[in-house]
Amino acid sequence: MKKSSYILLFTILSLICTSLCSCSKKNAFSEYIPETVSSHQFYYFTDNGYEKIDKPQNAPLSLPKPWTEATRISCATNSDNTGYALVNRKGILKFSDANIEFIKDLGIFERRTADNLVFYAKTPVFLVYKSSFFNSSIDQKGQHPFLIQFNPDQNLFFPIVNIENLNLNSSSQVVDYLWDEQFWTCCIKDTSQEKIDFSYLTFQPKETLLSITPMTAQKNLFISETNVNAFRNIKKSQTFDKAPERIKNLLKTVPEDLSFTCKIYTNAGHSPRTFIHSKHNAETTDFSVSAILSDSWSCAVFADGTVFFNGALYDRQILNSGKTLAIKLPKLTPGFMYSDFAISGTTMYIAWEESDFYQTKRSGFLSVDLSQALYRNGDVK
Repeated sequence: MKKSSYILLFTILSLICTSLCSCSKKNAFSEYIPETVSSHQFYYFTDNGYEKIDKPQNAPLSLPKPWTEATRISCATNSDNTGYALVNRKGILKFSDANIEFIKDLGIFERRTADNLVFYAKTPVFLVYKSSFFNSSIDQKGQHPFLIQFNPDQNLFFPIVNIENLNLNSSSQVVDYLWDEQFWTCCIKDTSQEKIDFSYLTFQPKETLLSITPMTAQKNLFISETNVNAFRNIKKSQTFDKAPERIKNLLKTVPEDLSFTCKIYTNAGHSPRTFIHSKHNAETTDFSVSAILSDSWSCAVFADGTVFFNGALYDRQILNSGKTLAIKLPKLTPGFMYSDFAISGTTMYIAWEESDFYQTKRSGFLSVDLSQALYRNGDVK
């Protein structure tokens, strides 16, 4: 989640958390969706991995760090029946039903921010960079990786493109991109001068991206300049009426006057798209929502833990005759929130973190046994 999203969320977080059980229209979820998760386990991140905890607030205290520097799940989504969560400063969590693997590579992750998880040919690809504002470890020598792939068969990370391959100097960092399954459009931050400069470019591989390495990238990329307006246009949030029909149907019972920002991932797909649900088409919204469109199901998780699900889990029957189901995750205390998620088999994994403005304190994830939350003895619950 980007800093702007945090600013939006945290300025209203105390209001949301203290009023979720009231009878206002914004808190209608609490009126008709009781806490329905019956089998779950919380985990928190440690220096070496993660540990079980009964509740997030009981995890050991952690010093606040800027979100770019903290150990936290920066994004999570699905590739078919495998879930992935990109863990900033550490590595990747790979979820195979109830099995969790934490694959780390400190050489890539330890001194860099990791974000923007997408898929190319069902292979996880993501961005790494260094925030010059919070990170003084940017050096002028050596190679500066930008685009990384994670090979799920070998559980290894491989650089694809370095900063130098884009004809950029060593003081430049690609801090954001959008991939539309054809072009990679990038925002570059240059700190070589007293004034920070931003520039923009697009590139397209001449051959399959996964066969490219920093040694071959220079001759295997079509690179062209673009501008800030073009970048903003492709990143711009759209109104919710333009969202995919399956997501609009999934959330059709949400009150019309409830405003939220919905980030939508597609199964093993391109960069997520963002849509704003607001009666007055305002940019400021009350809730953050993460959603995934998979082949057999669609699901959305609100920051307060309200979950909407439609379809069928892998190798299971369709739920509720195809009608949307709503469940509530365990309620978090003020200052904590849910964010991105993934589903594998009958297990759902949801990121949580404790936040204060742009800083993150404690963080981790929640696993939920959906066979208990949605199914009972093989029948629809």
